[in-house]
Amino acid sequence: MSPPSPPLPAGAVAALDDDALRAEVLEVARRALGLSDEQLAGLTPTAELGSRLDSLQRLSLVVALEDHFGLCFEPEDDEQARTLDEVLRVLRARAA
Repeated sequence: MSPPSPPLPAGAVAALDDDALRAEVLEVARRALGLSDEQLAGLTPTAELGSRLDSLQRLSLVVALEDHFGLCFEPEDDEQARTLDEVLRVLRARAA
């Protein structure tokens, strides 16, 4: 696994459009989980994360996203973030 990337400055989530935020999340996933290009390609905006990542990978991704974006997810966010696009919505909600 690669070392974590430095956290983004406050307000960075709001400044990113969906494509840029999605790319940022995928880069965090690549580094934190050591995913291959093929595995990353499977993380499409509407793919169920539970079918692509095991529970330990999902937990590791949440921790990496919290660290990278300087946010704290709530337990109920897991139910609201089943796809990559839903993860983006949760990130935007937590950053607001």
